[in-house]
Amino acid sequence: MDSSEKIIAFADKTVFSIKGLEVKGLNTEQLEDILTKKLGTLVRVIGVTSSRIEMDVYGIAPEQIKRDENDVIKAVACAEGITLTDLSQIESSERIVEVNFDEIDTEQAPYCARERWSRP
Repeated sequence: MDSSEKIIAFADKTVFSIKGLEVKGLNTEQLEDILTKKLGTLVRVIGVTSSRIEMDVYGIAPEQIKRDENDVIKAVACAEGITLTDLSQIESSERIVEVNFDEIDTEQAPYCARERWSRP
C-alpha cells in the first residue's frame, strides 16, 4: 500500500447531543465511564460547550437512546462539572451515514470526505 493511500472504515455509531446543561470544569473521562456503564457500550465525548455535550455512542440505535432519555440525562448529571436545568433534553440522536466504499468519489477537492458522502 502506498503511503499516500488512506483507509476509511465504517463504525456502527450514533452521534447524540444533550442540551440545557450547565457545564463547568467537566471531567470528560468520568462522563464517558458513567455512560459506558449505563449504556453497556463505548461512549466518547466529542464536543462540549457551557450548555451542550455531544457524544459518539457505538453499537446502539438512536431509538434506544431516545427511549432511555431520562435515564441517560440522569446518568450524565452524575459527572462532576455538570448541572441539569429544567430544559435538559436530548437535542439530537442520529446514526452516522453508511457509505459503500466502492461509491466513494476519489475526486480531490477542498472539503472533507463526509461532505462528499452527503452530496446528492
